Amino acid sequence: MENQKLSYPQTKERLNELAWDIFSPVSKRYCISCFFVSGTGKRVLIKFLIREKEILKSIFGNAIEKTLFIYIDPDEILDITNEAYLQLILQNLIIGMKDKQQLPVEKEEGISNPLLIIKKNVEKLLNDGWHVVFLLNDFEFTLQLSPSIFRNLESILSLKKNQISYIFLSTTNLLEQNTLDKFHNLKYAINRVVYYYPMLDDSEIEFTLSAIEQKLKIKLSNDLKKVIKELCGGHAQLLKYTTTILKEAGEPYLSNPKKAKDYIFEYEQIKSVCNDIWNYFNDLEKEILINVARTNRIPSELLPEATFLLKTNTIIPSAKNSDNYSLFGELFLNFIRRQIPAEKLSYDSKTNQIFFGTISSSDIFTLQEFKMMSHFLQNEGKVISRDEVGQVIWGRNYVDQYSDYSIDKLISSIRKKLDSINFPSYKLVTLKKRGFSFSN
Repeated sequence: MENQKLSYPQTKERLNELAWDIFSPVSKRYCISCFFVSGTGKRVLIKFLIREKEILKSIFGNAIEKTLFIYIDPDEILDITNEAYLQLILQNLIIGMKDKQQLPVEKEEGISNPLLIIKKNVEKLLNDGWHVVFLLNDFEFTLQLSPSIFRNLESILSLKKNQISYIFLSTTNLLEQNTLDKFHNLKYAINRVVYYYPMLDDSEIEFTLSAIEQKLKIKLSNDLKKVIKELCGGHAQLLKYTTTILKEAGEPYLSNPKKAKDYIFEYEQIKSVCNDIWNYFNDLEKEILINVARTNRIPSELLPEATFLLKTNTIIPSAKNSDNYSLFGELFLNFIRRQIPAEKLSYDSKTNQIFFGTISSSDIFTLQEFKMMSHFLQNEGKVISRDEVGQVIWGRNYVDQYSDYSIDKLISSIRKKLDSINFPSYKLVTLKKRGFSFSN
């Protein structure tokens, strides 16, 4: 049983489920897009599965004998060019053909265009009844190439669409409309079938930590395991790095969960992993993550944009039928909170709240103070006249209620509230005979 845990990147049950989710559509000759959060073990999992003949046989049946898997990893090339990418596909295609029953490779003197040689070899395979499956790892890499690469890939697929499949493996949401449109006609293959790989659940975290313990030859206490789960959630790379760092730090940290937690929060390598996760999300997804970090809510108008985050368990519903959400782990939550300057005040129109950094400060203000402070934040740097202040406080009929004394008293009270949260109140400036101005 111990050897089994070392041999398998996840439980057999989870690997079997994952294989069926990804390869069942492929066995029907479809293309599929598979989305992973950065650092969740995509490369290890996929390479493991395409070597698992028993699992693949259960999915493909006898057709597996005439199925050729070609794994493409752009980390293997140095030049960010279409030709280099096509050369990589060609090299791996030739390797795959030679490994699979010594299939003959088609070459033709005088042809240097890798696309033509790829198509010539693929046509040979198709004529011999082969199903060719290209696993395109880190497919978001192609967005750095000339757009003609997508027409090149489409031309390969068009040789015989019921015998060629692409598996698009990505840590970026390729289905975001502006991104999807960049793929030209290849987008129809990209959004045909979609799979989102969820981060590890509790039982899978236990399995992973057990495997890490064996590899590092350490024993984690239940209290320390609990802390590691809270810090990392189901993120495989964070689990591995956190445990390794604590082992290297030594017994004082392995035996003291509180000390271990404080140490990990400040460790630069952990911040780097969180930064990698963060950088693969688009702007709307980042906005959603910041909202969840601040309020545990997803603005209703952004819910359709949260699909990638929810289905990969980057964001987790707090309870069934609840509008509250949390992020997958405290390390990533802490990282996001650090993206928002703690000294900055901001107004979030979607939630109608005032924040000091990531902390809601709305409840310290009275209704009139809140109206006025919100107005300042939405008009930062502008001069707000006393008349405009009166309109904000008392509405259209402000003339009947207007009072310089009341305005000065209100501004004074707002300044005291700002001081109470350690925000420098002098940034709310009184401009003689002109009004007021606020700036962060």
